[in-house]
Amino acid sequence: MARTDDTTDLELLAAAYHEAGHAVLHKQFGGTVEHVKLTAKGAYTRTTEDAPDEENPFPYLVMVMAGHAAEARFYQRNGFGSWKADSMAAAQAGGDRANFRRHSRGTGISRGQALTEAKRLVKRHWGHIERVAHALAAKGHLSGSQV
Repeated sequence: MARTDDTTDLELLAAAYHEAGHAVLHKQFGGTVEHVKLTAKGAYTRTTEDAPDEENPFPYLVMVMAGHAAEARFYQRNGFGSWKADSMAAAQAGGDRANFRRHSRGTGISRGQALTEAKRLVKRHWGHIERVAHALAAKGHLSGSQV
């Protein structure tokens, strides 16, 4: 990620953990990650699937919430309380919330349900998420095979 005067190491790592959460869980659910990037304008994970399976949208919706879950866990592990960590992660997840709303309509799946499952899976795959986040923070870009 290109450094700016107002980008801190903590913010850079938080963004990397956020994207690593999306990427790792997407792969765990059998999806294909093309690449993950940190840029001066933001961060993103590019996948080949950009909409949920109509028969079973839950895994996709969990993956959408995985960035928030991973970022909140990162903040907690860096000394922030649970509530503060969650609110800091939520503040950065506006695009994810919009994506969740768009794809969850009519499914009966709540954001809380997807986030609870995302937090469980992020905890389970934390070692993998950490490795990807640190590599992403160092390089700024990872190919899907590096996730």
